[in-house]
Amino acid sequence: MAVNGINRSLQRELVSPLARKVAQAPQLEATQAAQKAAVRTAQPEAQSFSFSELKRDILNAGSEALIRLGDLHPSLVKLGHAIYGFQTRAVDGDALQKLGKLGDKVLRGAQPTDEGFAELAKQGYNTVINLRPERNLEKDVVEKLGMKAVFLPLPPLDAPTHAQTLDFLKAALDPANGKVFFHCYHGVDRTGTMAAAIRIARDGWSAEQAIKELHSFGFHDGGQQRKLAYISEFERFWKALPAAQKAEVLHGQPAAPASRLIGVG
Repeated sequence: MAVNGINRSLQRELVSPLARKVAQAPQLEATQAAQKAAVRTAQPEAQSFSFSELKRDILNAGSEALIRLGDLHPSLVKLGHAIYGFQTRAVDGDALQKLGKLGDKVLRGAQPTDEGFAELAKQGYNTVINLRPERNLEKDVVEKLGMKAVFLPLPPLDAPTHAQTLDFLKAALDPANGKVFFHCYHGVDRTGTMAAAIRIARDGWSAEQAIKELHSFGFHDGGQQRKLAYISEFERFWKALPAAQKAEVLHGQPAAPASRLIGVG
């Protein structure tokens, strides 16, 4: 009996740890899986290479470079105008081109000449918003004429972010900025997208209405699908924005930078 008792005791000592390990196996696997997930969250894997994003970045950089060349060599822009006509800014055209009023205090247009900036000052404009990342040489000219120069660069081909659009709206609609003129190069795509944002946010237009006006200025449908899609996206974003944040954007009330507003990115 004593021997049998010892044998049973030894069996329990040998079997119990094994049984515990078997019983704990599912829990251990779950814990290990959770730990691996935590590591992946803390240290995300590198994003896969995207040819479409690379192409977009190359096209944006190329567009900026071409427009810089156009500033230096106007004959290149003349060639573009000969090909695309209404969709471009004429180098030998008026000092102010592609003009469009968005109410009494906001005017859109193409890149003005120095004479164009002088005319804006004569007409009582107080602020000039430049949307061109490839060029900000106008700052001195604008400020010498007594106007405020605001630089809010947008990508030539890509869509803006909501934060960029809200920053623009706050600058364009701030009563402290007085009468505002905003422009890109041709006054069509970047300018048109921001004009659409004003129509949606301030005037209560639908994206469809804003896009219709966009096309009346010669919007480049072929190469600007991201901006076109963004207008509908911005309409949905704006509708969902809390009323207090809308007031901050539309009426110049004290507000946090757009990047800190809820849901803005």
